[in-house]
Amino acid sequence: MDWKCMTCETVAPYRGLCRDCTEYDENGNILNPVPRVKVNSLGLPIIKKRGGTNHNINKGFRASKKIDVQKTLVEDLKDLTSDADEYIDLA
Repeated sequence: MDWKCMTCETVAPYRGLCRDCTEYDENGNILNPVPRVKVNSLGLPIIKKRGGTNHNINKGFRASKKIDVQKTLVEDLKDLTSDADEYIDLA
């Protein structure tokens, strides 16, 4: 990856200000900085994409209810057993 000045089209292997396009005063202070931009192998600038958040993925969906398996099994066994015989009716 290289760094390129978009005004004078010079390419450098490091980032920073373009030495040719940046304006300085007599004391060496920067008046008008011109930064270099990171470019790919074709010379086009690389645009950073903002990382998206997943806050809206589950919007509108309710959380599923957790079923107590032990409680439902006990209720099913009570329904299957007959009071008089104490046997489980499987059919």
